Amino acid sequence: MSDPAAYLAEVLDRREAAARKAIDRTGEASWSADRDGDIVVGEDGADWHLTTDGSLGQAGEHVAAHDPAWTLRDVAVKRKLLADYWSIGARARETDDDPTLITDGRFRVIGTMIRLFAEAEGWTDE
Repeated sequence: MSDPAAYLAEVLDRREAAARKAIDRTGEASWSADRDGDIVVGEDGADWHLTTDGSLGQAGEHVAAHDPAWTLRDVAVKRKLLADYWSIGARARETDDDPTLITDGRFRVIGTMIRLFAEAEGWTDE
């Protein structure tokens, strides 16, 4: 796919779907890790353990840090960037400006951010 914005939009759709599925299965959006690195599901950290043998260690901390609640917040922020980017481009097209020649600094900055986020997700321009 040659368009990093479209690529990122597809990734965000998949991420949101996975987060919502995790919430549906566990009943909770907030996860944490206990001192052993086990994943604890629930707001107060005492609801129930997703893992209980301590085998995850730091990996458990990483998983908990990217819980469904965090994922949904991350998706929402990146979708706001995409919406702003597409809005600026649409306004340029309405005035017959070439979107690639837009001098609006936000368009260039947001476009760069989107490209970098897409690259972090595996997109390449090759």
